[in-house]
Amino acid sequence: MTTNPPKATPKTPEEAHLGGFWPSYKPDQGRIARMFAFWSVGLLAIYGAYRFAPWLRGKEWGWLKTSVEGANNVFDINLLGQGERLPILGFQLSYANILVFGLLLVFLWWWHRFLTQPRRAELLIDTEAEMNKVTWPTWPETWNSTLVVIGTVIFFMAFLAAADWLLARVVNFLIFN
Repeated sequence: MTTNPPKATPKTPEEAHLGGFWPSYKPDQGRIARMFAFWSVGLLAIYGAYRFAPWLRGKEWGWLKTSVEGANNVFDINLLGQGERLPILGFQLSYANILVFGLLLVFLWWWHRFLTQPRRAELLIDTEAEMNKVTWPTWPETWNSTLVVIGTVIFFMAFLAAADWLLARVVNFLIFN
């Protein structure tokens, strides 16, 4: 006689989201909106890390002074040796770079988890669904609209310049004559 294993209770979307290191809520939906949201903030974080590491290395930290020649502080010590750089990547392996890279990875992991929470994921899924409903203009329509806008701007620029010149002449005539 065989016994059937007990059936697992179905998980709610919130419970399904909690498991795993890199989970994703409804992974097949809203991919473009999610990628855009992730990489728009992710690229800002990468730039911030790129600017933060030299600041760490160059700052005079009184409590982190070191006796290593050529280093301002502990963060400035090059683990490969003085003047050596990592092949291909071209940056030095210092404690500052390791710290900043670790912080960047933790932030990107957190940002992914933040975006895949059901409430935020549903917002991005709905946003992408609405963007797919938009009727986008064709290239000729876009080009014609651009020419209309440029023509309108030039017309109003010329009109306002002429009105300014005329009013300046009238005011000069009334004040100085």
